[in-house]
Amino acid sequence: MFESNRQIPDAADLEREATLQLSVDIDTQLNMMSTALKETIERLNQTSLAANGGDDNDDLHQPIAQILKVLNVHHNSLLWIDENASKLTHDMGEIAQKISRP
Repeated sequence: MFESNRQIPDAADLEREATLQLSVDIDTQLNMMSTALKETIERLNQTSLAANGGDDNDDLHQPIAQILKVLNVHHNSLLWIDENASKLTHDMGEIAQKISRP
C-alpha cells in the first residue's frame, strides 16, 4: 500500500493494516465455519429424515430434531457474524484508502 506513494508507514498505518488483515482472516474463518456447519446440518437433516422414515410429525420429541434446531440457530448467528465481519472488512478498507491518500 505504501510503496506506490513512496511514503514510510508510521505506527498507525501499520496498526490499521494489521487490523484490516485480521478482519480479513476472521471473515475467511467464518466463511469456512459457515460452510462446515451447513454441511453438518444437511447430513443431520438427511439422517433425521431416514431415521423418521421421512415423517416429520413428532419433531419436538426427536433428539436429532432438537439438535438440528439448535444448530440452525447457531448457523443463523454465524451468518450474522459473517455479514458484519464482511461489512467491517469493507469499512476498514475504505478507511485505509482514505488515510493513505495524500
